[in-house]
Amino acid sequence: MAKEKLFDYDKKLILTSKTIADCFEERVSKTPGKIAVSYNGKDYSFKDIDNLSNALALSLCKEGAGLDTKIGIWCGNCPGWIVSFIAIQKLGALAVLLNPGYSSEELGSILEYSKCEYLLMGEDFKEKSLKETLSKCLNSKKKHIKKIHNIETDGFLEELKSRAKNLDLNELSAINQQGKTKDVHEPCAMLFTSGTTNTPKGVMLSNYNLVNDSMASAKAMHFDEDDAYCVMVPLFHSFGLTSNLISGIIVGARLCLIKNFKTLKAMEVVQKYKCSVLSGVPSMFLAMINNPEFKNFDLSTLDKGIIAGSMVNPDDYDNITKTLKMNHLQQSYGQTETSPGITFSDFDDTLADKRDNTGYVIDNVDICIWTKDEQIIYSEETLKAMKAGKLPKDVRVAVRGEIGVKGFLVMKGYFEKPEESAKVLEDSGWLHTGDIGYLDEKGQVYINGRIKEIIIRGGENISPYEIEECISRLDAVCQVKCVGVPHPILQEEIAAAITLKEGKTITEEELKQYVKKHLATYKVPAYVVVLDEMPTSASGKIKLCEVKEMILQKKPVH
Repeated sequence: MAKEKLFDYDKKLILTSKTIADCFEERVSKTPGKIAVSYNGKDYSFKDIDNLSNALALSLCKEGAGLDTKIGIWCGNCPGWIVSFIAIQKLGALAVLLNPGYSSEELGSILEYSKCEYLLMGEDFKEKSLKETLSKCLNSKKKHIKKIHNIETDGFLEELKSRAKNLDLNELSAINQQGKTKDVHEPCAMLFTSGTTNTPKGVMLSNYNLVNDSMASAKAMHFDEDDAYCVMVPLFHSFGLTSNLISGIIVGARLCLIKNFKTLKAMEVVQKYKCSVLSGVPSMFLAMINNPEFKNFDLSTLDKGIIAGSMVNPDDYDNITKTLKMNHLQQSYGQTETSPGITFSDFDDTLADKRDNTGYVIDNVDICIWTKDEQIIYSEETLKAMKAGKLPKDVRVAVRGEIGVKGFLVMKGYFEKPEESAKVLEDSGWLHTGDIGYLDEKGQVYINGRIKEIIIRGGENISPYEIEECISRLDAVCQVKCVGVPHPILQEEIAAAITLKEGKTITEEELKQYVKKHLATYKVPAYVVVLDEMPTSASGKIKLCEVKEMILQKKPVH
C-alpha cells in the first residue's frame, strides 16, 4: 500500500476546523490496527486507544461529566494519559493538564483556581507518591472535585478493556454527537504557565489552536506514518501535546512513551523501537550525548526532531547534531500561549543555516517587533517574499524588540484572569510574547532574551517570583532575588541571592529544604548566596544584572 501523503510541502498549509476528536476518528478509520502507542513493552493500536477512550468517556458521562466539564489529568506520560485526553475530547469537555511534579501546596492552588471537577491521576512521579501529595491538599482546595480515578495502573486499562466489549452503542453515539456540538474555537484544554505571577496562569487553547499548530508542526517536520517517535517531553506541556501527541495522531506515527525523562531510558527506547524522531529541550539532548553510556547504544535510526523550549547555544547545537547524526533536528520557537509553535527551521536547510536561529514563521501567521517607539509588522505575504530572497524595499530587518504574533495559534486568554489577559492580548489580535528578538533579511527569527524574568531550567519555565515569595517567609531572610545562571546541561540553574535580618542566620541547606517542602523539587535553588545588601537603582528596583554578576563571583557555576 502506498504511503499516505498528508501534506504538500511546497504549498501553504490550509487551516482546518476539525476537532482533536475528529482527527482521532479519521486516524482510527484509516489505520485501526497500526500501533499507536508503545510503553514498557506493551503496544496499543489506534483501535485499542479508541475502544479504551470510548469506555472512559461513557463512564465519565454517567458520573455527570459533559460538555466543557473541567477534567484534570495528573500523571507522567503513559497510555492512560493518552486514553484520558482522547476521552475528554470525545466528551467535548475541557482537559486540565496538571504537572505531576507539583507539591501539595501548588496542586491545591491549581485545583482551586481551575475549578477542576474530575481528577484522573497516576500512581507516582519521580519516586513521589501522587496519592500522598493529593492527601496533603486542604479539603477546601479540592471542593470542586466530584470523582477521582487512578489511570496509571494496568488494572485501570484492563477494566476499560472489559467495559469496551459491552458498550451501549446508542449511549456512545449520543456522547459522540454531544462532542461534535463543541465550537472548535472554544477552549478544549487548559495548560499552565508561570509567567511573572506567583500563581500559574491557565492558558486556554481551542481545538482550532491545537489541531492547526499540530498540522503545521507535522508539515514542517515531514512526519509520516512510518515514523516511530520517542516521546521524552511531558504531554502536559504544549510541546508534548501538540508536536508529539496530536501530530502523531494526525500522521499515524507510533508514539514510544517515556514516563519522565531519564537519559538512559530515552536511549533504550530509541534503540528498542528504532525511533526515527526525537524531540526535546536542549538540556535533554546535552544530557544524552554527555552520558558515559552513550557509546553503548545504537541510535543510528534517528533522523529528525525538534529542539525547542529554551535557547540553544550554536556550539551546543553543532555538538548535538554531529554526535547524534541528526541532519533534520529543527530549531523551533514558541510558547504555551501560541499552542506553541511559531517558527520552525526549514527541513532541507543545512545545519549551518539552522544553528543560530529558530527558523521561519509558520503559514497563516504574522509576526511583529515592538520597539520603544513603533511596531514593525511582517505580514505573511512579506515573510514569503523575504524567504524567496525578495526583501521589500520598505521593510527593515535586524531591528531588536519584543516579538508579537497574530494568527490562528494565539490562545483564547488566561482562565478567569481578564487583567492578565489584557496585558498580553491586544484587541487587534496581537499577542505580546515577552521575548526579545529580530528577523534577518530571509525572515529567519532570532531570539536574544526575555523581558519576563522567567528562568528556563531543563525546559521548565519557572517564575522567580514564586520561589522568592516562598523564601521570603523565612524569618531570617530580609530580601531575596532569584535569577537563572548558566549551566552546561540544564542551560540555566536557579540561584537565590539573599540578605539576612540583623542577628539572624540560616544555612544553605536549611533554605533549600524549606523550599523543597513547599515547592516542586525542580524549583529548589541550586545556589544560595548571602549578600551584605542588594544592588538597587535610584528608583529602588533591584538590579538583576548586578545580582547575577555578584552570584557568579561568589559562587562560580561549573
